[in-house]
Amino acid sequence: MLRKGFTLIELLVVVAIIVILAGILYPVFAATKRAAYNAACLSNLKQIGLAVSMYTQDYDETFPAACGQIDRDIHAAQPDPKVLTPYLWEVVTPYIKNAGIWRCPGDVGFAKDLSLYGNHFSLDYRPSTFAKTGSSYNYNHDLAFYATDPKQLGTTGNWAPLTVGAIQHPTDTFVAGEPAGHWHNAILAPPPSERTPENDTTNTYHRNLVMVDGHAKSYTQAQLNTLADPRS
Repeated sequence: MLRKGFTLIELLVVVAIIVILAGILYPVFAATKRAAYNAACLSNLKQIGLAVSMYTQDYDETFPAACGQIDRDIHAAQPDPKVLTPYLWEVVTPYIKNAGIWRCPGDVGFAKDLSLYGNHFSLDYRPSTFAKTGSSYNYNHDLAFYATDPKQLGTTGNWAPLTVGAIQHPTDTFVAGEPAGHWHNAILAPPPSERTPENDTTNTYHRNLVMVDGHAKSYTQAQLNTLADPRS
């Protein structure tokens, strides 16, 4: 006589096997998804670097007189704000065919506390930097703005765009990149002197950047600390 179905025990065994396999494969799928996001982000930055390069070719090798997210908000926070300088992504729009390159798939935004002229204020770019400003990526405004008082976060100075030829270290000077390093599951571990068994973890903190010479890659925290100053 043929059976017409599974017993309850057999069904439970099958369900248990599926749950175990899902538990094993989920981290693999999650890691693959993060890797895909990171690759898409680097591709975006590569195209942004190319757009800026085309802009400089049309404007006597001069970088765009533009600002990034934080620069814009700092100026707007002043008692007597100046005319707001355009964002980089607004200036190089004619050189971009796909506006989607300004959106990083891992963009979850970030928050930042600042003190300026004795006043404290907070900037919040969540749920995503793209949603708040129109771009997931920030511009290295040191390529265009000369700060006469570095202690004032670049708000005291004048616009003096550099030329490509003036950059002494094009492979170590970034043009644009992620404003935060946690978008791709990156972890900033505490310094060795502050580590305990509870918080001891592998430091995977990194940010994706595109350099003046056109290459884009992920930079660790140690590498970020050694990037070149465009005006040095």
